[in-house]
Amino acid sequence: MRASVARALVGLALMGCASQHPHAAATPPDDQQAVALIERRCTTCHAADRIYGSVGTLDDWQALVHRMAYHHKAKLIAHLSDQEASQIAGWLAAHLKPDRTGVHIGFQPTGRPL
Repeated sequence: MRASVARALVGLALMGCASQHPHAAATPPDDQQAVALIERRCTTCHAADRIYGSVGTLDDWQALVHRMAYHHKAKLIAHLSDQEASQIAGWLAAHLKPDRTGVHIGFQPTGRPL
């Protein structure tokens, strides 16, 4: 009985954490704000044509953008908040979907150097 109650409490706690997770999809900014944010944060290291020439799902973009944010914080290059990362990923996912032509990001290697 105690184990069942403990599992239920842990499950409820995890559900509450998931809904407030900083990597949850944020509402994408409008186009002008998104482009300005991408230009300010992402083009510090990446060419704009490389960014806009890529396609991916929301999960792909979230994983990629948050991985970049983590590495940049460690290197102190371009500070990217979790909210900005979520906004960028949401906008890129909405505008650069896999149904377009482009290099698909994700777990499959693209053959391009990092």
